[in-house]
Amino acid sequence: MDDGRTYERNSKGNKKMKIAFKFIVFLIYTILLFWVQNVYVFIGIFIFQAILMFVYRIAWDKAIEVIIHLMPFILLTAVFNGFAMGLKSAIQIGIRLTLVCHITYIFGKTTSSMQIAKGIEKLLYPLEWFGINRKNITLMISIAITFIPIIRNEITNIKYSLMAKGMRMNIINQIKHLNYIMGPLFYSLLKKVKEIEEALKSKAYVEE
Repeated sequence: MDDGRTYERNSKGNKKMKIAFKFIVFLIYTILLFWVQNVYVFIGIFIFQAILMFVYRIAWDKAIEVIIHLMPFILLTAVFNGFAMGLKSAIQIGIRLTLVCHITYIFGKTTSSMQIAKGIEKLLYPLEWFGINRKNITLMISIAITFIPIIRNEITNIKYSLMAKGMRMNIINQIKHLNYIMGPLFYSLLKKVKEIEEALKSKAYVEE
């Protein structure tokens, strides 16, 4: 009986370690993307991520749809970077952000929010040596991860609302009238944060 429980604990521990390792690789890979400058390396990275899509059988249409929704923010960042660093730098940052969004989508599709939280909790184990509760940090990170699809859905709903009011939602208009998207988005997110806070208080996760 004890052997069975020990095996189960070891199995769960190994699974958490694998998720933690996967998360570390994802972070390192994402950071390294921002150091790439060669166009052939960009092409190689895209081919590699396309192979991952094929291996994990992830639908391209959904991935492209997500990137299109994020494109106004990618272009806006690229434009600001272009004013500061030049056209070449703007193009590079645009490609990097697109690839980062793509690999993040792949990571999200192959790893659940719960798995990510467990992996992070495993990585934060050394914090307990200093008396820091790693579960509280994991809870905050889990909430942050949960907000990613919420933000995407809220942006989609806002766009549909603006389209119903007669606004053409092409990329230029989205950048030009970004305040029409960001204002309602922040209001909605603040409302959801308040709801989550009240839910956590009711379950005694946080103090009044």
